[in-house]
Amino acid sequence: MLNEWIQSLMKRHSHDRTIIGIDGSGKTTLAQCIQRDLLDGSRQTVLIHLDDHIMPSSNRYGTGMPQWREYYELQWDVIGLKSTLFDFLTSPHLLFHVPFYDKHTDRIIQKQLDVQQDAVVLVEGVFLQRPEWIGYFDAVIFVDCPFPIRKRRVISRDGYLGNESEILKAYQNRYWPAEDYYMATMRPMEHAIIYHINDEWSEFPCDD
Repeated sequence: MLNEWIQSLMKRHSHDRTIIGIDGSGKTTLAQCIQRDLLDGSRQTVLIHLDDHIMPSSNRYGTGMPQWREYYELQWDVIGLKSTLFDFLTSPHLLFHVPFYDKHTDRIIQKQLDVQQDAVVLVEGVFLQRPEWIGYFDAVIFVDCPFPIRKRRVISRDGYLGNESEILKAYQNRYWPAEDYYMATMRPMEHAIIYHINDEWSEFPCDD
């Protein structure tokens, strides 16, 4: 079903860029799966990870705001990315420079993107259906999974935050409240073109 839907969307945008947002839990795996298996190679496929475009740590930590608001409002330059990323993706330009976060220097650097006019662009990240960004997408896939699985995933994946209790504390104070706010205010499941419940722990089923 997903493959057929993407092929149909590509046909409707056969001479211009197709921009698909992939939002929610399990989004990175699904985005890679689509790029690898579901596109036939006849058109360039560009995968953009929104986490590559976050702000330096001084902009998003220790601001005096609640941690969850720092994450939701300051992790990215929400307004700035409209002009430095999304406007380019929807323009006729083939080459443009985009701000990337360099985690080694904690600074923003500029990198060139080469995006063909008929490319399929996959943008994966959280909070894509903000009012500032939603209008740039031809379609958005929202991926959700049960909370117990999400919890197990972050404990297994995010060891850079510390031990299990430290990981859970970070998520309870910063990440999960921001996600709850997004779900309550933006209601992303209601507006996404495809809503897939990712209830598999190890692998996202590409052909579902």
